[in-house]
Amino acid sequence: MNNNQYKILFVDDEPNILSAYKRHLRNDYQVEIAKSGKAALALISEHSNFAAIISDMQMSEMNGIQFLQEVRTRSPESVRIMLTGKLDDAIAARAVNESNIFRFLYKPCSTEDLSIAVHDAVEQYKLITAERDLLQNTLSGSVKLLTDILALVSPTSFGQSVSLRELIRSVSSELGVSNSWSIELASMLGEIGSIALPEQIITKAHQNAALSEDEQQLLANVPLTSERLISNIPRLQPVALIVRYLHKNFDGSGFPVDNLEGEKIPIGARIIQTVRAYKEHEMRCGSAFASLEALASSRKFDPRVVEALRTLTLKANAAKTADQPAVFEISVSQLCIGQRLLEDVQTSDGVLLISAGHEVTALILERIGNYASAVGVRQPLKVDALIPTVNSNNGRAI
Repeated sequence: MNNNQYKILFVDDEPNILSAYKRHLRNDYQVEIAKSGKAALALISEHSNFAAIISDMQMSEMNGIQFLQEVRTRSPESVRIMLTGKLDDAIAARAVNESNIFRFLYKPCSTEDLSIAVHDAVEQYKLITAERDLLQNTLSGSVKLLTDILALVSPTSFGQSVSLRELIRSVSSELGVSNSWSIELASMLGEIGSIALPEQIITKAHQNAALSEDEQQLLANVPLTSERLISNIPRLQPVALIVRYLHKNFDGSGFPVDNLEGEKIPIGARIIQTVRAYKEHEMRCGSAFASLEALASSRKFDPRVVEALRTLTLKANAAKTADQPAVFEISVSQLCIGQRLLEDVQTSDGVLLISAGHEVTALILERIGNYASAVGVRQPLKVDALIPTVNSNNGRAI
């Protein structure tokens, strides 16, 4: 079977041997060669998707174990094979433990043995990458399902999360936090546990209406319910931990009730909690700087996050221009997947269907269409003309 779409790398300090390897396998694979571990690492940095890497054990500067150990860090999916003239138990154990060697080959190695070993290594690489792709697709699909559910069941909560996402990303960057993806996702999925609450409690909470002690406790438990749901998705355990502490204050008060406080609370939870409070206060008082002063005077919020928000607010004010994005007014029949809603979508009776800020997905498009047919939807809809899915002759720019 021809595998010439796959790259393999041979590393040996003997040029004649490298040339022989390349001649033998060049019709079956994309073969690269390197005369030293250092040169090979440079190739790996340039082409990170080698299916198999075959290295000699005895090389100057960097031996095979040292080289393949570095490969394990830089290109963990590449399958590693070692060529050696002799192999004792100690070297074999070290190679397996430190470099995770797939197979050993003895020099001189026959072309048949080499072909079989490389073929098996490439097949192993296919399994590794197939498992990775399956996991990533499962993760993406699970996340999309949860966000779609939240958007339909609690459009207000999800709409708030969407509107805060960019600011959360900016604060994370300002603080030098590298895993902003997990923080953004925690913000989007943090309220997924609210699907277990009665609708009237969610409505009262969004209207800032008085809640009974039992209702307050149910709301306080939403992050824990969200954590349980998210933790069942592969690779989302760090996101689940952030979600657990979304209602935890910097001074240790809030939920859950435990001993965590200050910088022991996950940084993602501190960022989301502070950004949410900042925007809520800004909506009430109408001033970003008044909101910042209120947060700075409270012990509930991380001072570093508040200061990052202050810096970003100053930058935004300095860069603000009079230019406004174009807006298109369209009918429900003109709504398309990929457009971004600039206003809430409501039924004819004023019931919120989808909050402003959402990008239209197939599920959202179907939901709006169904409601338009059954009970009516307030029109025109306003969408972002910067995502041109409506012809300007059909949608009216304002």
